[in-house]
Amino acid sequence: MSKRGQRALTLLDQIETPVLDGMIALAKANAERQGYFARTILFAYVSIPFSIGALVAQLAPLATQQALLAYAPSWGGALAGVGTAVVVRLILDGQARQFLAILEMARIERGAPA
Repeated sequence: MSKRGQRALTLLDQIETPVLDGMIALAKANAERQGYFARTILFAYVSIPFSIGALVAQLAPLATQQALLAYAPSWGGALAGVGTAVVVRLILDGQARQFLAILEMARIERGAPA
């Protein structure tokens, strides 16, 4: 285990079991919420726009090509912004799951099931 993980478990040893159980319940709710937000962001920022873009490109290929070329710098900035939002949301989802895992490990070390 990493030094940060060991330090976290050392700090969690000072917390009473009922408080730790409450923290685990909150961490589970937070991890579910973060996962929901990550899926929503992926769907709303990636799937829907690309599906609409593909449909428009099929219906009016020349107009789509002209729009892409005319606004190329704007499209690059928009894609960078969307990409950043997706990556940040996935990082937050991972952190929420990591925090829950540390709390559950502390609970297991006490000899109780997580």
